[in-house]
Amino acid sequence: MPRPRLILLGGFLGSGKTTLMIALAKRLRAAGKAVGVVTNDQGDLLVDTEFADAEGLAAGEVQNGCFCCNFTSFVENLDEIANRVEPDYIIAEPVGSCTDLVPTVLTPLALYHQGIVDLGAYFVLADAPRLAGEYQELSLRAPITPREVLLAHQIAEAGHLILSKTDAISAERLKEARAYLRGVNASAAILECSARTGGGIDSIAEVVLRNEPVELPKSVEIDYEVYAAAEAEMGWYNGHIELAAASADSLDPEALVLDLAMAISGEVGGDLIHGKLVITTDSGSIKVSVVSGVIQADVAREGNNPAARAGLTINLRATVEPDALVETVTKVVDHSVRGIAEVQSRKERSLIPGEPVPEHRISSPTER
Repeated sequence: MPRPRLILLGGFLGSGKTTLMIALAKRLRAAGKAVGVVTNDQGDLLVDTEFADAEGLAAGEVQNGCFCCNFTSFVENLDEIANRVEPDYIIAEPVGSCTDLVPTVLTPLALYHQGIVDLGAYFVLADAPRLAGEYQELSLRAPITPREVLLAHQIAEAGHLILSKTDAISAERLKEARAYLRGVNASAAILECSARTGGGIDSIAEVVLRNEPVELPKSVEIDYEVYAAAEAEMGWYNGHIELAAASADSLDPEALVLDLAMAISGEVGGDLIHGKLVITTDSGSIKVSVVSGVIQADVAREGNNPAARAGLTINLRATVEPDALVETVTKVVDHSVRGIAEVQSRKERSLIPGEPVPEHRISSPTER
């Protein structure tokens, strides 16, 4: 049986990986290809998995740590999806604060698990508006701070770079973003896309559909103490809340999830690095993301029909203590649902990621 080809979508928190994953999966399915996905997070209760399920994708997930630190679980997920749906492609989205994927994920896969998947492509997304905006204040070409080291390493180890969210930036600023990106990685191919509008998706799908042999990108060294410090700057909140409508038409899913996103963005302010919320009812799902104060919504099926019950999943990454994130979410949710719905149950987890400890780290395919 032909092996599925693995498409890895890396990139920092909020760069648009999940939106691209869904858009690329739809494009590949339109070409007659079967597609599975694997999501990843430092915690559990994942927005991305829930939304992928709502889009009808065969989804697996690696919880409580990145692909490299939970490599065995990652391989098990790939194998399970390969056997369950016999996909042509599996798109995997690592944690947005994860890097060093060439020696810790791709090389071990190529050496020890050739029977499960073939490497199809390794893309790293870079947020074009951020590159032309707030990242201009960072020293990514000669990184110093932990955040700079993490961002620069993600870009430097990519085989293909994707400038994302091109619909949200002018042509002149896009040119500046491309030049800045090229200054960090001089050799990678650079593609551009807007997963929201569909612009550039065909070009990315074309790279995938060529099914050409892929040479592993060169491993780029990183100081793991600095890497750990970059992850430890952020508090993570993952929660799931079950809601029951107060009356027949009181629970408008779109209005509620947008109100929640705006309220959370206002409460956390500039400390919010990335927020994701998905509200799911019997008719569908609506996913909302918040990056740099910009709110974007995506709908799976007829997610905006009035509902008697709804499940709300929230994932936040912010330079805020985890306990404070729990307090913020509790306050915002209780205020926003007042008179609309009753909270039936809550599951919450907040944390600061621990130091990354990969199961494997092989700097070149010749090492054992």
